[in-house]
Amino acid sequence: MAMRQEESTGPGSVGVSGQKDCDLIECFRSLSTPRLLSEDNKWNCPKCKKVRASKKFDIWKWPKILIVHFKRFSFGRFRRSKIESLIKFPIKDCLLSEFRINPDEPEPDYDLFAVSNHFGGMGGGHYTAYAKNSNTGNWYVFNDSHVEQVPEDRIVSSAAYVLFFSHKNKEIPLLGHLNKETRM
Repeated sequence: MAMRQEESTGPGSVGVSGQKDCDLIECFRSLSTPRLLSEDNKWNCPKCKKVRASKKFDIWKWPKILIVHFKRFSFGRFRRSKIESLIKFPIKDCLLSEFRINPDEPEPDYDLFAVSNHFGGMGGGHYTAYAKNSNTGNWYVFNDSHVEQVPEDRIVSSAAYVLFFSHKNKEIPLLGHLNKETRM
């Protein structure tokens, strides 16, 4: 497994350890697996000092817009580096039903509509973005003042840093004209 929850920087952060490639579902599985807090993060009962805690990430209510942040920077005691692993993610039909714990929630089924990319290293870098035109279904790259259409197979890369998904079964006010029948 390429994911380590102990290194997550926030409740929705997804981090990879080492340089092993993985996919988004593996990352979600890792986050939803209970883990004993590590030595640096351990919690002990103030009274008995012996109780150790575990942590687990669950989503009770799936959002209309799901934003996934990959932990691309590793900060150790003596080393800092950028994590270049490829994390494969679906562009269409990102079905996360195995992580649904609330039976009253609609099926968590998402389509990707944007990606923020980071190129470079710890000392500096450059950001670009991919975004899907909701009217035409075409993908575009935004690189400073330059915008051009790109093929869909270029969207998944090791530069992906933040993913933006829209829920297929929940109306989104900003994208309200799009419903599951009209999306491409």
